Amino acid sequence: MRMQMKLLQVLIADDSAPLRRAIAELIAADAAHCHVCGEAADGEEALRLAAELRPDAVLLDLSIPQLQGLEVAKRLNAMHPGIAIVILSEQDPRALRFLADAAGLRYCVAKSRLTTDLSPTLREIADQLTDGRAARGTEPPSGA
Repeated sequence: MRMQMKLLQVLIADDSAPLRRAIAELIAADAAHCHVCGEAADGEEALRLAAELRPDAVLLDLSIPQLQGLEVAKRLNAMHPGIAIVILSEQDPRALRFLADAAGLRYCVAKSRLTTDLSPTLREIADQLTDGRAARGTEPPSGA
Protein backbone atom coordinates (compact mmCIF):
# COMPACT_ATOMS: atom_id res chain seq x y z
CA MET A 1 0.00 0.00 0.00
CA ARG A 2 1.43 3.38 -1.06
CA MET A 3 1.67 6.11 1.58
CA GLN A 4 -0.35 9.18 0.63
CA MET A 5 1.55 12.47 0.62
CA LYS A 6 0.31 15.05 3.12
CA LEU A 7 -0.97 18.20 1.46
CA LEU A 8 1.42 20.95 2.52
CA GLN A 9 -0.43 23.87 4.14
CA VAL A 10 1.28 27.15 3.18
CA LEU A 11 0.93 30.65 4.63
CA ILE A 12 2.07 33.47 2.32
CA ALA A 13 3.42 36.55 4.12
CA ASP A 14 4.25 39.46 1.81
CA ASP A 15 3.06 43.08 1.76
CA SER A 16 2.43 43.00 -2.01
CA ALA A 17 -1.10 41.75 -2.78
CA PRO A 18 -0.25 41.15 -6.47
CA LEU A 19 2.76 39.05 -5.48
CA ARG A 20 0.71 37.08 -2.93
CA ARG A 21 -1.80 36.34 -5.73
CA ALA A 22 0.98 35.29 -8.10
CA ILE A 23 2.49 32.98 -5.49
CA ALA A 24 -0.95 31.52 -4.72
CA GLU A 25 -1.40 30.81 -8.44
CA LEU A 26 1.99 29.06 -8.58
CA ILE A 27 0.99 26.95 -5.59
CA ALA A 28 -2.43 26.19 -7.09
CA ALA A 29 -0.66 24.87 -10.19
CA ASP A 30 1.01 22.34 -7.88
CA ALA A 31 -2.22 21.54 -6.02
CA ALA A 32 -1.32 17.86 -5.69
CA HIS A 33 1.29 18.84 -3.08
CA CYS A 34 0.38 22.24 -1.64
CA HIS A 35 -2.52 24.39 -0.52
CA VAL A 36 -2.53 28.08 0.53
CA CYS A 37 -4.17 28.20 3.94
CA GLY A 38 -3.77 31.95 4.47
CA GLU A 39 -2.17 35.23 3.48
CA ALA A 40 -0.60 37.96 5.61
CA ALA A 41 0.34 41.51 4.58
CA ASP A 42 2.67 42.28 7.52
CA GLY A 43 4.81 40.60 10.14
CA GLU A 44 2.31 40.88 13.00
CA GLU A 45 -0.43 39.35 10.87
CA ALA A 46 1.95 36.56 9.81
CA LEU A 47 2.59 35.65 13.45
CA ARG A 48 -1.11 35.78 14.32
CA LEU A 49 -2.13 33.64 11.34
CA ALA A 50 0.67 31.15 11.94
CA ALA A 51 -0.62 30.63 15.49
CA GLU A 52 -4.22 30.36 14.29
CA LEU A 53 -3.78 28.26 11.13
CA ARG A 54 -0.72 26.15 12.11
CA PRO A 55 0.69 25.93 8.54
CA ASP A 56 3.43 23.50 7.58
CA ALA A 57 5.35 26.27 5.79
CA VAL A 58 5.46 30.06 5.78
CA LEU A 59 6.65 31.93 2.69
CA LEU A 60 8.04 35.04 4.37
CA ASP A 61 9.12 38.27 2.66
CA LEU A 62 12.44 39.42 4.09
CA SER A 63 11.33 43.07 4.10
CA ILE A 64 7.74 42.60 5.31
CA PRO A 65 6.47 45.66 7.27
CA GLN A 66 5.71 45.92 11.01
CA LEU A 67 8.38 43.33 11.81
CA GLN A 68 11.25 42.53 9.48
CA GLY A 69 11.30 39.03 8.03
CA LEU A 70 14.24 37.81 10.11
CA GLU A 71 12.51 38.92 13.33
CA VAL A 72 9.30 37.16 12.25
CA ALA A 73 11.34 34.04 11.42
CA LYS A 74 13.00 34.14 14.84
CA ARG A 75 9.64 34.41 16.60
CA LEU A 76 8.07 31.70 14.43
CA ASN A 77 10.93 29.32 15.25
CA ALA A 78 10.51 30.03 18.96
CA MET A 79 6.70 29.68 18.99
CA HIS A 80 6.23 26.98 16.33
CA PRO A 81 9.50 25.13 15.75
CA GLY A 82 7.91 22.65 13.31
CA ILE A 83 7.02 25.31 10.73
CA ALA A 84 9.32 25.41 7.70
CA ILE A 85 10.21 29.01 6.88
CA VAL A 86 11.01 29.99 3.30
CA ILE A 87 12.54 33.47 3.11
CA LEU A 88 11.56 35.43 -0.02
CA SER A 89 13.54 38.43 -1.19
CA GLU A 90 14.38 40.55 -4.20
CA GLN A 91 18.08 40.15 -3.36
CA ASP A 92 20.50 38.32 -5.61
CA PRO A 93 20.08 34.53 -5.03
CA ARG A 94 23.69 34.15 -3.79
CA ALA A 95 23.38 37.06 -1.37
CA LEU A 96 20.04 35.72 -0.16
CA ARG A 97 21.51 32.24 0.44
CA PHE A 98 24.35 33.81 2.43
CA LEU A 99 21.89 35.82 4.54
CA ALA A 100 19.65 32.78 5.13
CA ASP A 101 22.65 30.66 6.14
CA ALA A 102 23.85 33.37 8.53
CA ALA A 103 20.39 33.42 10.15
CA GLY A 104 20.25 29.61 10.36
CA LEU A 105 17.39 29.36 7.88
CA ARG A 106 17.38 26.38 5.53
CA TYR A 107 15.01 27.62 2.83
CA CYS A 108 15.12 30.77 0.71
CA VAL A 109 13.87 31.70 -2.75
CA ALA A 110 14.76 34.85 -4.64
CA LYS A 111 11.62 36.53 -5.98
CA SER A 112 13.24 36.65 -9.41
CA ARG A 113 13.33 32.81 -9.34
CA LEU A 114 9.88 32.05 -7.90
CA THR A 115 8.67 30.30 -11.07
CA THR A 116 11.65 27.92 -11.10
CA ASP A 117 12.60 27.51 -7.43
CA LEU A 118 9.41 27.71 -5.36
CA SER A 119 7.83 24.41 -6.40
CA PRO A 120 10.97 22.29 -5.79
CA THR A 121 11.45 23.95 -2.39
CA LEU A 122 7.87 23.24 -1.35
CA ARG A 123 8.12 19.65 -2.64
CA GLU A 124 11.24 19.14 -0.53
CA ILE A 125 9.36 20.33 2.56
CA ALA A 126 6.35 18.14 1.68
CA ASP A 127 8.64 15.13 1.17
CA GLN A 128 10.13 15.68 4.61
CA LEU A 129 6.66 15.68 6.15
CA THR A 130 5.72 12.53 4.23
CA ASP A 131 8.94 10.81 5.30
CA GLY A 132 8.05 11.55 8.90
CA ARG A 133 10.90 13.99 9.45
CA ALA A 134 10.08 17.35 10.98
CA ALA A 135 10.08 20.10 8.35
CA ARG A 136 11.92 22.66 10.43
CA GLY A 137 12.70 26.21 9.52
CA THR A 138 16.24 25.87 10.87
CA GLU A 139 19.11 23.54 10.11
CA PRO A 140 19.09 20.22 11.98
CA PRO A 141 21.66 19.80 14.75
CA SER A 142 25.04 18.41 13.69
CA GLY A 143 25.13 14.67 13.55
CA ALA A 144 21.40 14.49 12.76
